[in-house]
Amino acid sequence: MKLKIYFENEQKKHSIKYKMQMLIRRTILETLDYEGMENDVEVSVTFVDDEGIRALNKKFRNLDKPTDVLSF
Repeated sequence: MKLKIYFENEQKKHSIKYKMQMLIRRTILETLDYEGMENDVEVSVTFVDDEGIRALNKKFRNLDKPTDVLSF
């Protein structure tokens, strides 16, 4: 399996350090292994603030409120 992860930081409150990216990468790899995924995979991880997550939640779920996580 070949894994490509795209990280985007669209918020200014916290810097997303390399160590955090590697933790997220290991978590994704473990999840894919647990699920038995053998195909090539692309994953996008975007960090946003409350305003950003609220806009995404409204756009994709028609819920006009912030949430902790959105996954597709």
